[in-house]
Amino acid sequence: MNIRVTMVCMTLLLRISGSIAADSATQGRFPNALAQKLDAEISRQIEKKNLPGVIAVISIPGEGRYVALRGKANLKTGRTPTLDDSFRIASITKMFTATAVLVLMDQGRIAGSDPVSKWFPTLPRADKITIDNLLRMQSGIVEPIDHQTMKDYYHNPLLRIPFSTLVQRASAHGDHFGTPGKRTVYTDFNYILLGEIVERVTGKDLGTALREIVIAPFGLENTTLPMSSKLPGELHGYGWNAKTKVFEDKTELDPLLAGGAGAMVSTAADLETFARAAFKGSLLKPSTQKARLECKPISGAPGFIQYGGGIGKFGHFYGHNGGIPGFSTEMFYLPEKDATVVICVNRNDEDERSHADGLLFRLTKLVFPRYVDW
Repeated sequence: MNIRVTMVCMTLLLRISGSIAADSATQGRFPNALAQKLDAEISRQIEKKNLPGVIAVISIPGEGRYVALRGKANLKTGRTPTLDDSFRIASITKMFTATAVLVLMDQGRIAGSDPVSKWFPTLPRADKITIDNLLRMQSGIVEPIDHQTMKDYYHNPLLRIPFSTLVQRASAHGDHFGTPGKRTVYTDFNYILLGEIVERVTGKDLGTALREIVIAPFGLENTTLPMSSKLPGELHGYGWNAKTKVFEDKTELDPLLAGGAGAMVSTAADLETFARAAFKGSLLKPSTQKARLECKPISGAPGFIQYGGGIGKFGHFYGHNGGIPGFSTEMFYLPEKDATVVICVNRNDEDERSHADGLLFRLTKLVFPRYVDW
């Protein structure tokens, strides 16, 4: 559900299952020489990182499309992943939540300068923290979802912590809140608060609000914020148990803890569409979109990693990544090539480290050598 400095863990694509399945898109495939290099690198990473399965797509208009469906979507049945498989997108949810907030701002229903005291008067410094501070990870709020909470969540995936409890936990550290607007510190709680604000402003649950404001207008048919702990479809997520040396099934979990910060489910096809649409800002006023893309370095992260209005900037790439028990996901857009990159690896362990980053770093160098800053 986080990127934190782990936001460093982006990734990139892949190609078809063991024997290259048929590409469903009308766009041509990548040249064979490049595809073979990508295939070989993916194979190396699957073996080196012990990845159960991989879904990845790179699309470059006018140049081709590369699709990889490798490994196993389900370790019991041995089924190969497909492009229609649903998976948890974790912190990519933040881009959806942010888009909804920005649409509401354009509609005049909220303002970026609104203090969060309008909704959460008991939160320390709530009169100083604004909507814009939350969007840009500059609220100064101390994260109440700490490492121990995430460890508990990993081992008890049906763990439910009420929103009021998270507010209380954050408030208990009020003396340590930073000055709003000064530093960009990646904090999930910023987006849990924004999700709550969307609900209160619209009078609808977050899943319904996101569907009406963002998902439906973009034509995303397989993207939801689920209320159930079940994941639709046959793709399973796994975590490696270092003691027993076996994978544990982490598919089922209660998404409500992640909320507007990381609870959503989607598919590779929907994320391809969303990556491009979110960057181009078709739902927003031009001035709103321009401000959204103004990014600043994240505290403690490498210089090429920055954050804007609910969108990450990794060198030349814009988008987001995310990790939640069982799934590591990457979704990025490269403006210079109008290209999209989507990857899902159905593994995320207790340490919360992405299992897609190795693919990203190596494959982007193969496909976009002029635009890679890592």
